[in-house]
Amino acid sequence: MQVLADFPWENGQEWIDELRRQAVGHQILAEPDIVDHAGIEAAVVWRPSIDFFKPLTNLRALIVPGAGVDQLMQSGTSLPDVPIVRLADPVMATRMAEYVLAMVLDHHRQLGRYRDQQAGAIWKRHFHSDPQDIRVGILGMGVMGAAAARHLRAIGYAVTGWSRSTKVMPDIDVAAGEAALMPLIAASDILVCLLPLTDATRGILNAKTFDAMPEGALLINAARGAHLVVPDLVAALDRGKLSAAVLDVFEDEPLSPESPLWEHPNVTITPHIASLSNPVTGVRQIVRALDRIEAGERPDHIVDRHAGY
Repeated sequence: MQVLADFPWENGQEWIDELRRQAVGHQILAEPDIVDHAGIEAAVVWRPSIDFFKPLTNLRALIVPGAGVDQLMQSGTSLPDVPIVRLADPVMATRMAEYVLAMVLDHHRQLGRYRDQQAGAIWKRHFHSDPQDIRVGILGMGVMGAAAARHLRAIGYAVTGWSRSTKVMPDIDVAAGEAALMPLIAASDILVCLLPLTDATRGILNAKTFDAMPEGALLINAARGAHLVVPDLVAALDRGKLSAAVLDVFEDEPLSPESPLWEHPNVTITPHIASLSNPVTGVRQIVRALDRIEAGERPDHIVDRHAGY
């Protein structure tokens, strides 16, 4: 099967090389070396241009090389009426869980406070509560949210997840539906956003959300930048409603040097590194999908276009 591979990333060629290595029996093509676009049956694409799909008249499937599909669904281009497959890479899920756990521990154990004290040669101990007394709410209980919940629960944090639909997880409470959202937020000393970006979740981290959170709560957003209303966050931090925020994602990336977030004393910024895609394991899932598509079988992790993920 002829496959168009388009990876607009710094390590895009690494992905193409790995795909060619693993995809035995498939012909992996990349622009500008494609002669006959009509022969392309599958496209692996992240963020297509407006006219990307016009010459691809015989597509059977689209594969997104990542867990999120908002950049495809909201690209402004007309998507062909074929299945869209996303990745659900356990390696990426573990990396996300490690990031969330690291940031929760950094906040809980007040490590930033000790780093500041070191600069002034100050020897002073600070009390911290036990993990079971820290309520962590996780918005979004997909593969990554579930992994983060398991990691946090394993060392004793009081974890509750929230999902649009009912989900059951051993040892972890999962609230479901719109009616359960604000009560969960109100009961979260630490709120972690790992939601997919859809019309329903855009701007969900806003003044209403922050007002509902406990005094001094921590916000961690490692999902998408468009989930967050930045002026509302800055206002909540400035008046002490939230004690801190950890942000790994931003609506415009790289984050502008003029952004007020860079210099805010209670904001920790990381450059979208919480869960970097792994070429080897990611390509393994892509190849599995290609094999099933070629065999006329249904691949795993088909996107629900109506839900947006």
